[in-house]
Amino acid sequence: MSHSPKPVKATDPAIAAYHAALKQFAAHSAAHEGATETAFGRLLADTAKAHDWTLIPKKGMKSKATKKHIVPDGTLEDEYYLPRGYWEAKDTDDDLNDEIKKKVAKGYPRLIGSSS
Repeated sequence: MSHSPKPVKATDPAIAAYHAALKQFAAHSAAHEGATETAFGRLLADTAKAHDWTLIPKKGMKSKATKKHIVPDGTLEDEYYLPRGYWEAKDTDDDLNDEIKKKVAKGYPRLIGSSS
């Protein structure tokens, strides 16, 4: 199915559910990566439906760059089972630039169609 989905707006119910989940986790002093991963994974899964994509959690693959086994936190696949994006969960204490460098060094994909 090929169509142009509408952009996700701040008023989307999936966004509201994401913020509610974060608020609930915060009330329990749960700001660690596993908690934020749960909330954001749900948001990705819900908003991917507009593209007819599916979020596959923890789908392992062989890195094209390093030839080693890697496991992104999530892979977005289209209706033809082609990967459309990858997701790695991080928490608010992580230095994103450092985390990106570490993942790239391990061979995690950066862009669809890239050689790394």
